[in-house]
Amino acid sequence: MRVAAMTSEDPTVFELMKDNPETIVVFLDHNMQCVGCAIGNLHTINDVCAIYELEPAKFMGEIQDAITQSEYFRQIRQDDAGQER
Repeated sequence: MRVAAMTSEDPTVFELMKDNPETIVVFLDHNMQCVGCAIGNLHTINDVCAIYELEPAKFMGEIQDAITQSEYFRQIRQDDAGQER
């Protein structure tokens, strides 16, 4: 599940981190205690933005940036691996 293809506009923290592990660094950068939280499967992104007093649109922009950057580097690695053949 990538943010651009999510079926929910407000996924749970657990769903987002499970499907997009590259987003974990965004939570850590904001000193959020969501990584490994026992109730991450209940809190949505909007919930945690309210709890941590973050602007949801800005936070989701950072999430999308992390995913996009990860996909970019993943594509470079795949392209490099294909050239080595």
